[in-house]
Amino acid sequence: MNKSYMKKIGDYEFQIMEWEGEKDVIFCIHALTGNANHFQLIAKTLAPKYHVISYDLRGRGNSSPADLDSNVMKHADDAIAIMDALGLKNPLIIGHSMGAYTAAIVAARRKDIRGVVLLDGAGVVTQDDVENIAPALERISNVFDQREGYIEGAKKSYASMGLLWNDVLSNSVNHEIGQTPDGKFKCKGNPEAIHSDLLSLMAYPHEELLPKITCPALLVYAKGILGGAPLYYERAYDKTKMLIKDLEYYVTPANHFSMMHGDMPELQETIKSFVDKCFTS
Repeated sequence: MNKSYMKKIGDYEFQIMEWEGEKDVIFCIHALTGNANHFQLIAKTLAPKYHVISYDLRGRGNSSPADLDSNVMKHADDAIAIMDALGLKNPLIIGHSMGAYTAAIVAARRKDIRGVVLLDGAGVVTQDDVENIAPALERISNVFDQREGYIEGAKKSYASMGLLWNDVLSNSVNHEIGQTPDGKFKCKGNPEAIHSDLLSLMAYPHEELLPKITCPALLVYAKGILGGAPLYYERAYDKTKMLIKDLEYYVTPANHFSMMHGDMPELQETIKSFVDKCFTS
């Protein structure tokens, strides 16, 4: 990245990362347990042709804590407040997983959005999905005596997802590590707030929001296997595909995590081609 800084917006502070480029802006919103570093590979693909901006959601990385009753609507309010504070006009938005749900809300509410990329998100989440995802959140509560113990645990977790440890993962994991008052090491996120975010996805108002998206949209489904199945089955996106008017659909063989942290040239080129089209049409 070219620069990273803290910015006070209203009552909250946000960690913002920028990869500088030309005037057209790509605004990125990360996943449930992610942070701003999760867009490193996408930024590498899009900058310096485009100016790429990512940030830590509240309750992640170095941003202010999340509310204990945190939800995707509050994250959308934050995203719009950050865009306004940075003076962003006519941006394209990319969201991954929960960030895709957030990006769709922003695209429905702001009419200056040039396009929106939904990376394996904005589908229908069921109680079964929540129960399948919840165990993956256990690492948020784990506490280690040494920083190295946290990193080793993360390495094993990502290895189980089919990912080789690399600089992208190292940067992301190191950014999420915080310390307890007694000097031990844990994720900076609050498990209760993050679980509240997850539950909020079940109440996502698809019928109310998605028809209001008037900009072009690219929906990417990750069919790669995680523990015997994709994170979401493709049918979870039937309603999303039906309700967004101007939608392109792409299926990647990557899984929900490797699509962000592994080198996927075809996926990255698909995103870049969509972005180029949005800014030249």
